[in-house]
Amino acid sequence: MDQDPATITNMSVEIVNDLNNYAKSRMTTLSQENSQISFAERLLAAASPMKRNERTDTNASQITCLESCQRDPQTKGKPITCSLCQNEFHPQCVGLSTNGRKAVWFCYSCRSIPRTLKNLEARYSKQSQEYEALKESNESLKATVHEQSALITSLQEQLAATTTSTNVPNVKPTSAKGSTLIIGDSMIKDINPRGLVSTDVHCMPGAKTLDIKEHLASQPTLPYDTVIVHVGTNDDDVEAAREAMKDTMTDITTKAPNATKVLSTACPRPDSDDNQTRIQNINDMIKETAANTTNCVIVDNDETFYKDGELDSNAYKYRSIHLSKTGTKTLLRNINACHRIIKESASAKKQPRHNTARPRPRHRQTAFHGHYHGGHYGPQPLRKRGCYHCGEQNHQKRDCRFTRPVQCYDCGDYGHKKGMNMCNY
Repeated sequence: MDQDPATITNMSVEIVNDLNNYAKSRMTTLSQENSQISFAERLLAAASPMKRNERTDTNASQITCLESCQRDPQTKGKPITCSLCQNEFHPQCVGLSTNGRKAVWFCYSCRSIPRTLKNLEARYSKQSQEYEALKESNESLKATVHEQSALITSLQEQLAATTTSTNVPNVKPTSAKGSTLIIGDSMIKDINPRGLVSTDVHCMPGAKTLDIKEHLASQPTLPYDTVIVHVGTNDDDVEAAREAMKDTMTDITTKAPNATKVLSTACPRPDSDDNQTRIQNINDMIKETAANTTNCVIVDNDETFYKDGELDSNAYKYRSIHLSKTGTKTLLRNINACHRIIKESASAKKQPRHNTARPRPRHRQTAFHGHYHGGHYGPQPLRKRGCYHCGEQNHQKRDCRFTRPVQCYDCGDYGHKKGMNMCNY
C-alpha cells in the first residue's frame, strides 16, 4: 500500500537526522579506529538532503544486487538505489514492489551500521579496561622487581663484606688458631676427628702421591697451620712419587707459607716381602724429601709397628693390610709425638685426691655373679687370660701354634675357640 509522499519525506528526514546525530556522538569516542572513522564519515556524507532516484531503465549487468540474485543478466529493469552506499538492487530481490518507490531507502548492510557501531563501542570499552588493568599490573611488577633488585644488591654487598675466602671443596675450611689437616690414603680412614684438637681428616682411599698432589693443587687456599700428609702405601713407582711429593710440598708452601709440613712414612706391609721392600724404598724417598724441605717434620712409623723383632699382627685387621683400632692408635701416637693433635683426656687433667678417710677393704674381683658352679650358687672367680690367639691358658701368644687369632664358630669373634666359655653365644 502506497503512502503519502509528504509523510515519506518527513520520515526520511527524521531518519537522516538520527543517523547524523548518532554518527557525530560515536566519532568522538572511536576516532582512533580507522574502520569506525570511515563508517562515521560515510554517515555524515549521507546526511545531506537526498533526491528521489530519477534513473530510468538500466542494463541488468550494471546492477549490484544480492549474492542470491538469480535474475537473468540480460533482463532490463528499473533498480532501487541505497541512500547510503549507493548500490543498486532489484526491487523484487529486496522485497519491494516495482510500482511504489521510496524516496529514502537503506539496504540490509547499511541498516546494521548502528548495531555494528554499538558492538565496536562495547569491544573498545572492554579492551580499554583490559589495557588499564594490564598497565596497573605492569606498574606493580616494575615496583616489585625494583625492590627485589635492591634487596639482592644489598645481600651481595653484605656477603662480599663478610666472606674473606672461597669455600674449599672436600675440605672443611677453618681459620682457627692451631688448625691441622690430615690428608692421606685409606690407612687413616679410622681416625676420628672428634678426639683430635682442631683437626680435619680427609681420606682418599687408594690414593697415590700424585692423587694427593692433584687434590691439593685444586684447592684455592689451605687455611691451616699444620698439614700432615700420610701416603705411600699404594705407590709403585718411586721416581714418580718423588716428583709428586716435591710438587706437593711446593704447593703447600705457596698456599700456606707459615704452615708446618709433616710427612708420615708408610706403615709396614704384612702381606708380602716384595711389598715391604717397596714400602721401604718409598719411606727412604719420603725421609729424603722431608730433609730437603724447609719447615718440614718427619714421622717414622717403621719401628713402632714391630714387637720383639716381629711385625705386630694386632695392629692390622685380620687378613688385611689396613690398620686396626690398635694400629690406628699407634699411628696417632707417632704423629702426636711430632705435633700434638690428641686431646688430653679428662682423667689426665684430673688432679689426684688426697683422701684422709680410712680406705674401704677391697674384695676379691669376681664375675658371673649368681651363676651355678661347683655345686652351689655364688660368685665365680675371674678366669685368667691365656693365649690371645687361641684362648688356651697353658701357653702365651708367642708359643702358640696358630700365627693369627682363630675365629670362634659360635660367636664369630677372634681370639678363642669354640666351647671355651669365653663368648656370649
